[in-house]
Amino acid sequence: MTKATLNEVVSSIPYDRYSCAELTALRNQEASRFGLPRDAKIDQRWAEWIRDHPPLGSILPDMRSKTAREAGKARGRIAAMNHSLRRQGCEGAA
Repeated sequence: MTKATLNEVVSSIPYDRYSCAELTALRNQEASRFGLPRDAKIDQRWAEWIRDHPPLGSILPDMRSKTAREAGKARGRIAAMNHSLRRQGCEGAA
């Protein structure tokens, strides 16, 4: 994984302290704030491009716009929340 992709990977464990209703509301709020679907996943296109062009991954910065980087981080949080929702057996897990 590239640095850009690693910044988007979020642990789902901290979300386990939320109730199903709280976590669903938090996930929906995050998705609507960035205009993302409730089942958003981490975008692997950048990682795939770097993998196809080694050793550029170690020297190229994340050249996406600030908005795109923030949306990528939100995708990671949404994916982590969905993982926690599934693990807790909550209804509404994407």
